[in-house]
Amino acid sequence: MYPDQEIRPQRKKPTPLVLAVVCQQWRQIVLATPRLWTVASIKIAKRAVKPCAQMTQEWLRRSGRLPLSLEIYEEKPRPTFMSYINQRSAVDPTPIFEAVNAHMHHVRSLEVHFDMKCLPFLRGEAWTMRNLYLSITGGQGGPPPAFV
Repeated sequence: MYPDQEIRPQRKKPTPLVLAVVCQQWRQIVLATPRLWTVASIKIAKRAVKPCAQMTQEWLRRSGRLPLSLEIYEEKPRPTFMSYINQRSAVDPTPIFEAVNAHMHHVRSLEVHFDMKCLPFLRGEAWTMRNLYLSITGGQGGPPPAFV
């Protein structure tokens, strides 16, 4: 499906965070190197929207003006009775999308995996976007809304 597998963000350990804990000198280098912050995998976690939004905002800020490759996906909890109960309580993902939308102008690659209800939160002009992958679930059984 992808002609160039290199462009897809991959869910793996966040490299800048791993490198930043090696020692104080590495931490300074990592925090001062925008290139290390250009790939992000952003989870919409129902229990931690505010911390996730803060981390996303800081991560994208550190990328400077470099082109970004982003993957946004929704946390899929294991089916249990409590997850059924928790599903009924609405979660507002607005803070996460506000962080992403503020940097949409330099997103080069965007991959999204979430429920259709989250789609309207994704906004902004993406002048540098070259790749877009949508994996939308939910809705009333029909196709996802068309993009104009």
